Amino acid sequence: MHARDMVFLLKPREHAMSHRNVSDYAASAIGTSLVVVSLAPAFLLPNLSGILAFSLNSGLCGLALLSSENALERYPREWERITLALWLAISPWLLGFHGVASTTWTSAICAALIFLPAAWTVSHPEEFAGAEVDIAQSRKR
Repeated sequence: MHARDMVFLLKPREHAMSHRNVSDYAASAIGTSLVVVSLAPAFLLPNLSGILAFSLNSGLCGLALLSSENALERYPREWERITLALWLAISPWLLGFHGVASTTWTSAICAALIFLPAAWTVSHPEEFAGAEVDIAQSRKR
């Protein structure tokens, strides 16, 4: 395989990442912080009820947000983020850790910070139509 072939293989991914928006940056930051935050309570407060559920939930949601970075199509990625944000918002009551105020607030704030940019991106498709066309054209080459 020649070097020019390797550049061609990398070009679509590189091109897709050049059209990042606020939703992408928010998902990266919140996903990373959810993974980090999920580790702390389990070690610091192991006897507090609901902490294990919060730790597992926030860790898995953080990993899901970070893995959504690999999707090339914007709209499925944004709908995935909206779904994760809604899950984060209702999970304290469904998983039973709503009694701990800090975990409930952490989930609610992270849900809002994920939901708002993703919903804005989905509701303004005309601003990202050019990026989708460019990505599709680069795949054909």
